[in-house]
Amino acid sequence: MIQVKAIGYQFRNPGGLDMRRMEGTGDYLFLFFRNPVEIMMNGRYQKVEAQSFFLYRKGSPQIYRSQGKEFVNDWMHFDIDPYQEMFEQLEIPFETPIRLENHKV
Repeated sequence: MIQVKAIGYQFRNPGGLDMRRMEGTGDYLFLFFRNPVEIMMNGRYQKVEAQSFFLYRKGSPQIYRSQGKEFVNDWMHFDIDPYQEMFEQLEIPFETPIRLENHKV
């Protein structure tokens, strides 16, 4: 069963954002970026295009920041009990930016 803990849609941070959760949040985190961001991957920040999503594993460090003054994203904190490799079976990679070409805003 998927348990949604918190969710946000077109959540705005007008002054930008520099998120540094070194131990994650204790749950899975889905992010959909509406503007370009930089995500810490393999020890360095990598640019990620707008209209991309990113899925953090439970317990993974969550380190990302805006590239401009405003940061806008959709997000969902959730848990799955019991976890039975759902994302692997669906071939949805963890901690890999995926650009969505055909999305509805």
